Amino acid sequence: MISPYFSCRILDADSGQRPDSFNGDTMYLPNIYFGGLLNRSIELAHSGGFTYLFFICSDVHMEQGEFLKMKDILLKEDFHRVAIYCPSHSNSSYTFVHWAYNKKTNRKRVVPCIEAMVSMWHRDIFDKLYPCADNKYGWGLDICAAYYAKSLRQKIVVDDRVQLSHPQGGVGKNDAAGVCAKDYISHHKDAEEILNLWHWIYVYRLNDSAHILLLRHYKFLCRLFYKLHKLFPSIGYRY
Repeated sequence: MISPYFSCRILDADSGQRPDSFNGDTMYLPNIYFGGLLNRSIELAHSGGFTYLFFICSDVHMEQGEFLKMKDILLKEDFHRVAIYCPSHSNSSYTFVHWAYNKKTNRKRVVPCIEAMVSMWHRDIFDKLYPCADNKYGWGLDICAAYYAKSLRQKIVVDDRVQLSHPQGGVGKNDAAGVCAKDYISHHKDAEEILNLWHWIYVYRLNDSAHILLLRHYKFLCRLFYKLHKLFPSIGYRY
């Protein structure tokens, strides 16, 4: 369904499955986990000279009609200043960022960040995430992407005209994923501000408008949060 319209590759990380029919190329790899799959996808985007990378790495489902709507949007609309794009989630879908659920606006709307599991990123963003193979579980990649999008004064959008679904559930608490994420972020020049942005987004479950205001002033707020955290260590996100 995808390959007639876009250059498409399937990266199979030791699933043990073989698709019955697919018009694109399939690479069969050992289990390189989420970070390794994104890392390899970025390399393929670089080698192909692509401006955008649409990365899907989860058991998401999209009806054919929804995909065809998204295809027309991606091929025909202006994505000037859009750094990250994501279809909305249906109400029965699972996502840990509430603003990704469909709000019935029938348009693209600006959000603080999106989950990395299904999203389209501009090269200006995925270049800054690379290399990411050591961030095995992929935690924190969405926060880094949000930080760089806002640093570049670019938009992160969810499209309410298109819906996908993701089965209910989640990885829950994962100490190994948290350690990988902190190590990955520590190698970024603005690591402290990225970590503080993570604190703000995941500790304070504000409404969409408040989050947008927060992100417009994230540098000031991150520094303020850092000072508050020093005074009151109990305030903060625990990895």
